[in-house]
Amino acid sequence: MSMYYLGVGPGPQYHGVPKTFFPLRKGNKVTLYQDAHVEDGMLPDVRLDHHVPYLHGKCWHDIFNSISHARRLVYITGWSVTHLVKMVRYAQDASGVTLGALLKSKSQEGVRVLLLLWDDPTSKRICHFTTEGLLATNDEVTYNFFKGSSVHVILCPRSGGKGHSLIRKQEAGAIYTHHQKTVIVDADAGHYKRKIIAFLGGLDLCGGRYFWL
Repeated sequence: MSMYYLGVGPGPQYHGVPKTFFPLRKGNKVTLYQDAHVEDGMLPDVRLDHHVPYLHGKCWHDIFNSISHARRLVYITGWSVTHLVKMVRYAQDASGVTLGALLKSKSQEGVRVLLLLWDDPTSKRICHFTTEGLLATNDEVTYNFFKGSSVHVILCPRSGGKGHSLIRKQEAGAIYTHHQKTVIVDADAGHYKRKIIAFLGGLDLCGGRYFWL
């Protein structure tokens, strides 16, 4: 542990992000998205260097395709993930497929599907009944939907840090939330190799997000 106490590459000669635990890597590609879904022609024309047109991506459509083509892993974290959400709504080949059905299908193919969701303290699971919770994140509903399947769901509450009083810990659990939003999948890298694709930030896979993040 002492080896990584200051992260990788500490020192003035290191050109990566200081105090992180993964080394700087080359050959990455970054795609920026405006919204979860963008109709063709909706956004203004943007020109890059040498007048190359920027192609606006459709975020949820790309996430759907990436999950569909995963062969080894699908890891999702979120403030709210709703299994009934339809990520692709206008394509004939995938329109109407819910996120929950897609994830169950992938897990049955042998893909490791893991979900880490915020546990809303105001939503409760009592016997066969669930309460929605004040923020309507559907955490208990999503958990129950995947229960008994090969999709693994963990509801993670927000709690106070070590050394905090019991009152402070209760306060943290009631007021603050986990807000990480990531979708990480494996993808074809060519030459019989796989690579990692990660969608980061502003990606709640739930209702009310289709036309904005």
